[in-house]
Amino acid sequence: RLPRMLSGYTPNTITDHQALRRELAQTRARGWAVDNEERTIGMRCIAAPVFNSFGEAVAGVSLSGPSVRVRPDKDAEFGALIAGAADDITRSTGGTPPRV
Repeated sequence: RLPRMLSGYTPNTITDHQALRRELAQTRARGWAVDNEERTIGMRCIAAPVFNSFGEAVAGVSLSGPSVRVRPDKDAEFGALIAGAADDITRSTGGTPPRV
């Protein structure tokens, strides 16, 4: 049985199972993920998966930086660039994104 709350590194770490499920659903829908100072205060990350020919995530492309530069108002812009790069790598290596 899973613990009710997950361990956290910072006050921003998602520690609730339902909140994590919601975040994962949002990540799947938009095609990229955000680390909003969840591991380290002052650092943010935008990332997207690279898939193999079986539709399995085997690598990732990410952008990390200080939260004053990788700001939430830039998430959609950076997310699109990162997801596009990950898609390009997936296609160029013969990968296939999974069917959702």
